[in-house]
Amino acid sequence: MTCHAWKGDQCVEEYGRHIKRALTVWEKLRPIYFPAVRRAIGVDLDVVEYAIVVHDLGKLAKAYQVGRRGEYTHEVVSAYFAYKGLEPVVGDEIAAVVAAAVLLHHEPILTSAYISGLGERYLPIYAVRKMLEEHDLSPACDPLAEAGDAVNKYPELKKELERWGNGGLTPRDMLEVVKEIVVQTAVGDSARLHAMRAKAAAVLYPLVVSDSVAAHVGRSLCGCDERDKKGTKIVDLALKGAEPLDVEALRRELC
Repeated sequence: MTCHAWKGDQCVEEYGRHIKRALTVWEKLRPIYFPAVRRAIGVDLDVVEYAIVVHDLGKLAKAYQVGRRGEYTHEVVSAYFAYKGLEPVVGDEIAAVVAAAVLLHHEPILTSAYISGLGERYLPIYAVRKMLEEHDLSPACDPLAEAGDAVNKYPELKKELERWGNGGLTPRDMLEVVKEIVVQTAVGDSARLHAMRAKAAAVLYPLVVSDSVAAHVGRSLCGCDERDKKGTKIVDLALKGAEPLDVEALRRELC
């Protein structure tokens, strides 16, 4: 078992179960959101499903499983896999958009825990490099086995996970991809940047809702984490009518 979320030294949700739960939530949201996502992104591939599959791959690293997880930014490593697994399929621009959504899926945590702590208004590249170089990024498990059947739809992603499992990835590899994501999504004229941000937001919102609702149900309603039975504001709104989600039906299906 590989842990997805901790409460102190206690694992409150397994990695594989969380990903399956998030995919189940997305299946319920997909009929409403996917047509708009497809129009915004311009490809038929379900990029939200893909983002869910990859969004927490960084948690499989030793830095998270046995290291100083409070100082480790798993979203950066996850964004690397998001980009590398998608770029050969849809090109660098769309891959960067999806990777940016993955990078930002815990934006409030990035802002408060990492950026504010550095005295910055954004996450600078030097801080990303420092984080990658100071933590053990080798996998704590077989990443392909832990990712499960969901990755079988994405051959290029499988190749990257195999490379990771065989010790073929370096911090520099990951840093160069992060730089490419930044260049693609944050450099250019204002019209292009507005379009890129709109595309990233189209992926980010359903990713965050699926992830947040799955985490809340899995840890609080199904599990042992009593810290917040209400959940975040996103969860509270989603389960009170903003989204077509029924909390009791989710409890029966996901627990």
